[in-house]
Amino acid sequence: MHSKEILKSICDDVELITGIKTVIYDENKTVIHSQPNSMSDFCEKVRTSPELTEKCFSCDKCGLEKCEFNRDLYIYQCHMGLYEAVAPIMENGHSIGYLMLGQILLKGTREVVLEKINESGRAKYKVRCDCGREKVVLSVEVIK
Repeated sequence: MHSKEILKSICDDVELITGIKTVIYDENKTVIHSQPNSMSDFCEKVRTSPELTEKCFSCDKCGLEKCEFNRDLYIYQCHMGLYEAVAPIMENGHSIGYLMLGQILLKGTREVVLEKINESGRAKYKVRCDCGREKVVLSVEVIK
């Protein structure tokens, strides 16, 4: 099995086990594979705003760059208050890509996310947070 295929399989398995979106980037920080391929409902709603979309890309870029610089796991809070983690994929002492996990809502951070949504000022939102045993589901509904 080719190394990219192995990475894709690992990505799929991590998402299956954790329920957390998992993305593999190559050494140029280009997405190779994402599981699931689609964004969460929350992120999809956030990205209806061009301004917030740009902030999403900026957070990902910054996370990848800090991971590259430190050559180690980097955990950060995105502009909407959710957490993401990026780890380098190393081969013979060289980074050949990156593994990103997220978005994760940590216990006790729901209010921070609500505050960030209200700060965006683009629309009014109704937020529901279901903290189940297996994973946290944060959904956003635009109120018209």
